Amino acid sequence: MTGFEPLLVDAATKSLTGIVIKTLWEGAGGFFGGIGKGLDEKRKQLIFNASKRYVENYRLFRT
Repeated sequence: MTGFEPLLVDAATKSLTGIVIKTLWEGAGGFFGGIGKGLDEKRKQLIFNASKRYVENYRLFRT
């Protein structure tokens, strides 16, 4: 353990969140754009929290 793990988890979480949002926005026929709604902060936070949980779980399985 180097002490950088929290920084790496945060960076991975932000990257994954960006990928998920971009995929939802552009994929599935522009799911969010197609219904005339953007992502509000609450939805972005939900995606961020889910991404963080995924990254943390993945890290646990890799160690």
